Amino acid sequence: MTVAMCVPLSGGAAEWSAEPSVRLRREYNDNINLTLQPHNSVNGSIITPKLDFGSRAEIWQINGTAELSRRRFSGESGLDRDDNTFRFASQYATERDTWRVEGTRTLDSTFADELATADTGVVQVQKRRESHGISPSWTRMMTERTQLQLAYQLNNVS
Repeated sequence: MTVAMCVPLSGGAAEWSAEPSVRLRREYNDNINLTLQPHNSVNGSIITPKLDFGSRAEIWQINGTAELSRRRFSGESGLDRDDNTFRFASQYATERDTWRVEGTRTLDSTFADELATADTGVVQVQKRRESHGISPSWTRMMTERTQLQLAYQLNNVS
C-alpha cells in the first residue's frame, strides 16, 4: 500500500464552462408584406434561448453553441417559425502541429421566391432549410515565421 502512495500521478486538469442566455424581442409591423392592398398590422414575439459550452485543457479545447429561436406573429400565422442552430469546434495542439475540426447544423425557415404578390413581387411562402457543414484543418509550423496549412470545407444545404 505504501508503494501505491509514492507513485506520482499525473492528472490533467480541465476547465469547463456553460453560459446560458435568453433573448426576448417584441416587434410591430404595420405592413409586413409590403403590399398596396388592404392589410393588417402584426405584432411579433421572438424568444431565443442559447447555451454556449466548452471544455479546455493545456493542449486541447472543445466548445459549442446550441441556439433555438421561436417567432410568433399575431394575425399572420404564415410568418410563425422555429429555427435552431448547433455549432461545435475542437482543437488539439502540440508544439508544431494544430488539428482543428469545426461543424454546424442549422434548421431554419427561408422565404421561397416561387410565389409572389402581383403588386410588389414580395415573397409569400416559407420553406424549411437544413444545412450541415464540417471543416477539418491541420497546421504545421515549419519555422517561426512559416507554416503549412491544409484545410477542407464541406457544406450541404437542402
